[in-house]
Amino acid sequence: MVEKRDMSPGTYTYPVQIPVSSSLPPTLHCNFGAVVYRLKAYVQRAGVLTPNLQSEMEVHLVSCPSDESTEAVESIVIERFWETQMRYMVALSGKSFCVGSKIPVSIRLDPLAKVKVYRILVVLEEKVDYFAHSKKISRHEGPKRFQLLKAEIPGEQRTAILPITSDEEDAFENSPLKKLFVAGEGDETQVPSLADPLGPWILEGELQLPDCQSNLHFSLVHEKALLAISHLLRIVIRVERGDDDHLDSKGQRKLWDVIIESPLHILSCRCSQNHLPTYFADGTIDLQASHQCGAVQPILVDHGFHHHELSDLERPQHSGSAFAHTIPQSPTTPTAPVDLRSAERALNHSLQFARLVSGEINAAGARPPAYAEVVTDDD
Repeated sequence: MVEKRDMSPGTYTYPVQIPVSSSLPPTLHCNFGAVVYRLKAYVQRAGVLTPNLQSEMEVHLVSCPSDESTEAVESIVIERFWETQMRYMVALSGKSFCVGSKIPVSIRLDPLAKVKVYRILVVLEEKVDYFAHSKKISRHEGPKRFQLLKAEIPGEQRTAILPITSDEEDAFENSPLKKLFVAGEGDETQVPSLADPLGPWILEGELQLPDCQSNLHFSLVHEKALLAISHLLRIVIRVERGDDDHLDSKGQRKLWDVIIESPLHILSCRCSQNHLPTYFADGTIDLQASHQCGAVQPILVDHGFHHHELSDLERPQHSGSAFAHTIPQSPTTPTAPVDLRSAERALNHSLQFARLVSGEINAAGARPPAYAEVVTDDD
């Protein structure tokens, strides 16, 4: 928006609305690449020796699923046989989950022989790929793994967690399955099942996803983005066969890993309640208020942008066209959390913007008082 006019001293506030296409990739920061959007403002002033004014601030775009999306309600069910030893079924209540949320999971194991389970491990794997030169050149970052669950009995001696063979009354209470999983129908109906060598063994519970502090990114596959992020949920069940067909050098039965994999779509933590970033009137972004994943570290980014004081805009070193100058990036420094007064200023700023758009008030504000009106003879 370019406007030329003579401006008398005072404060001028202009409402600016910029449409953003829904086809743009969301804001994302990775180790070797990023998707960043910046809002830039330029003020061209008359005069050969009068420098122009310019400033910028980062704008965060969040990609949320549409109301018609069914990924949050559709379940993932994997049912297979492991040779002639066991039949297993894994069910996930949903295909997409927000960062910091919980994944409801159900595992059913039907042993067809006298098999034993020694460990259940659940890992979320994240892969990041970078592209350049029309996606002809790529760089693959090493897979990042987040452990969501590990149920086993520690110690050098192998001890099975399923079936529960201990005769103690608190055997189920001391089992790692009791701490990590809670049966859906109550413990009284599940203890005999978990202790029966013939099964079935039914486990139900929730897997806690890491929050933003763990550097877990949301999934991104976009044709306009030069990076792609995918996630894979891997469940590893370490079992012992119920026959003596495979023995090790010590004459013990070998342990086998049954691997179950399923792709997942991870959403931004801000999609949990459609909570978007808050922009305060003093130019700061409250990232802590916009995080719903439980992150406790407040991070406020000051971009040096002030809506009412044009003197605080960054000045280029040379005069001339403002569009020809390179704008330095504003540093990112942690500051103290914003108090209630900042939230009140943000609300007043939003109300002022609404009044400007509706035409209730004009862009030109009140004229500042003259020097003679403020300074008296006694001063």
